[in-house]
Amino acid sequence: LDAAEADNVVVRALHAKKNPEIAAIEAASKAAGLRDGKAAGLRDGKTAGLREGTLKGITALCDVLEIQLDTERRAQLDRLDVAGLDALLGHLRTERRWP
Repeated sequence: LDAAEADNVVVRALHAKKNPEIAAIEAASKAAGLRDGKAAGLRDGKTAGLREGTLKGITALCDVLEIQLDTERRAQLDRLDVAGLDALLGHLRTERRWP
């Protein structure tokens, strides 16, 4: 066996014996993965919420200003990220017309 395969055999044997050090490493790794996953999920959820809220604001403002959101404009909205939507909302608020 080469050195890496020999190490793998030892690790598998320790895992099969439920070695406490191996169990602690696995638990720490799992906990770190859960923390990272939760953080990523929260970031993604926050971004999606901000995007949806900004889209609702744009839609409402366009309705008040009587700006039609046709298929082309809706496609433009779909391509924008949160920063782009914020910029568009600012433009609509000050210029009162579609850019």
